Amino acid sequence: MDKIGQIERITQNRVVKLFKEELGYTYLGNWEESNCNRQLKSN
Repeated sequence: MDKIGQIERITQNRVVKLFKEELGYTYLGNWEESNCNRQLKSN
């Protein structure tokens, strides 16, 4: 992973922590490699 990618991952981890610990959301995991992780086409 390049430096920008590493910085982005750190930022994402901080956001996930905020949502989980401060706002009470349930984290469903990293869907980066999931088949369901695709852009939806608009009509």
